[in-house]
Amino acid sequence: PIAVTAGGRSYAAGMQLLQMSTTLNKLVLNANPFWGPRTAPIRTTVIPYPVPSVVRWTLPVMYGGENRAAPPGMVSFCSDEVQVSSNVMFTIDGEFFDPPRGEPLRLETGPQFTFLRGA
Repeated sequence: PIAVTAGGRSYAAGMQLLQMSTTLNKLVLNANPFWGPRTAPIRTTVIPYPVPSVVRWTLPVMYGGENRAAPPGMVSFCSDEVQVSSNVMFTIDGEFFDPPRGEPLRLETGPQFTFLRGA
């Protein structure tokens, strides 16, 4: 079971979920499983697992527009911080990690940098 909390709101606590979070506008193969206004740097989509029909929902979820159809219980939002409570391994940039013990995993952005090019 996974519980996702962002901005003081909890999403599907105690259910099995598939959660994707990023600061990127697009993912691999130009996928965009996020929708709604980009009001904060971390974009997250939470999908109840197992998805009722993977064949039916893959294209609308990964490539749909702002008014896309979605499986029941699916939510997409933006936030400055996301906390995930889980007892299963997770991946960040393709690397596997064990969940922290006794506290949620906290995802947040670091400071913003301006890159300057020397003359």
